[in-house]
Amino acid sequence: EHELPAAMTVGLDPQRVHVRELTVDHALVTEGAGVYYVNPYVGCLLACPYCYAMHRADASRLLSGDPVVPWGKWVDVKVNLPEVLAGELPRHEPGVVRMSPIVTDPYQPIERRYRVTRRCLDVLAGTDYVPMILTRSAIVLDDLDRLAAFPRALVGLSIPTEDDAMRAVFEPKTPSIDERLAALRALHGAGLATFVV
Repeated sequence: EHELPAAMTVGLDPQRVHVRELTVDHALVTEGAGVYYVNPYVGCLLACPYCYAMHRADASRLLSGDPVVPWGKWVDVKVNLPEVLAGELPRHEPGVVRMSPIVTDPYQPIERRYRVTRRCLDVLAGTDYVPMILTRSAIVLDDLDRLAAFPRALVGLSIPTEDDAMRAVFEPKTPSIDERLAALRALHGAGLATFVV
């Protein structure tokens, strides 16, 4: 476990968060013919209080003998995921690789420390795989150059409301709606296919 440096806790509760570095033996999860997803992390420091994943994650942690920690106070980092992904790509049919909030957000603040999502994009670069990103975070702009280099990348922002005061109630640790819209404009302006959920 590690305590995040101050620069990593911008927009987050500055109290200690539990970070576990895990190694994994698989990366791609098949959703259908030519459609996969990859989760760089498990857990999410954005801590949206309505997130359906929190109860799934609690059950998973209990089954594996790990202590239940409040949602938003822990994240598991799949530190070797990019290397495992590189080994798996040749054994699968190319398709869309989705990195989106199933049990995590691919661009939560800890991505700036570990860069697992970025390193997965680097592995996908130059292949026939198409990354599809969905995030609540403007941190996605850190990888704008990488994403723009893909001929068919898709990048979306979750924008649940136009009222930032309402966002602050339901998603208090997430970037503002204005920040998300600005990120979406920058991504679209760079020629990427963009979408909003």
